[in-house]
Amino acid sequence: MSTSMFSVGLDVHKDSVTIAVLRNRDPEPMRVDRLPNDHKKLRRYFERLAAEGSVRACYEASGAGYVLQCAKEGPLTLL
Repeated sequence: MSTSMFSVGLDVHKDSVTIAVLRNRDPEPMRVDRLPNDHKKLRRYFERLAAEGSVRACYEASGAGYVLQCAKEGPLTLL
């Protein structure tokens, strides 16, 4: 059984985070979600995704994205 790899792009703003998720090497996102910029809710989102496979994420180079990098815990690799 093969596990999925998820590539995740984060567009981080003060009040919200838009998340695009691609499975394996699919050319189009399997989903695009907008969540409040709340660490607890974001952590839960990524925990659910990590239950289905490995997760790699990248975010824009800004102070808002850096806050996520500092707060991250668990099975997420931020690139």
